[in-house]
Amino acid sequence: KFKNNKEATDFIKNNNLDDPNNWATLESMMDVDNMIDTYLCHIYYSNFDTVNIRWWREKKDGAKWRWMLYDLDYALYVPFQNNLELITDPEGHGVDKSFDSSLIYNLMKSDNFRQRFMQRTSTYWGNIFNSDVILAKFAQTYGKIAAEMPNQLQRWDVSFSHHIDEMNEADDFIRRRPAYFRTMFRNYFGLTEDELDQLLPEQTVTYPKIIIDTSLFHISEIMMMSGNTS
Repeated sequence: KFKNNKEATDFIKNNNLDDPNNWATLESMMDVDNMIDTYLCHIYYSNFDTVNIRWWREKKDGAKWRWMLYDLDYALYVPFQNNLELITDPEGHGVDKSFDSSLIYNLMKSDNFRQRFMQRTSTYWGNIFNSDVILAKFAQTYGKIAAEMPNQLQRWDVSFSHHIDEMNEADDFIRRRPAYFRTMFRNYFGLTEDELDQLLPEQTVTYPKIIIDTSLFHISEIMMMSGNTS
């Protein structure tokens, strides 16, 4: 079964996944948790360009369909964007709704899947989708690549001021996203405030604002290269 992803999509569309046999069939052919993880990343980080979703499977008996996450150029921009509704829109998702959404749309009709999706989100809420954790990792990772940023800005003709604006925007997104995400989550799944608090407790962000260490850059050089002294 499920020799290609269209067969899997058709199975999901045409069968009741709350039937134990159908759910077992789905789980034997598709890595449900991996699929949820991939979609959750697109949703939480507010990636609008979700056309870049790919399925893959090893060429061996018993291999399951899995997903890979790549190309998040449009992530970390709009903290209030309701990506849960966008990616489950029956008319399609991504830029101009150009990508088929029938997989996630029909999966969300199943109570089994909805419960799995909510529990998976709750599991990650405190240690992955957590602003303090993300900000710390963000700062740590940036520190590792900062010395190469002058070359990157020159290569892509990006001004230093624009780079700083982008970093500030990402910092702001990470701090504000949890509150918007909780509201989006509550409305989509029809949760009460108590149910929401149990699954996704409110977050208090304590990590200090990320400040770019300009000593790592040859600032005047960057400005001259970009033609921008702002």
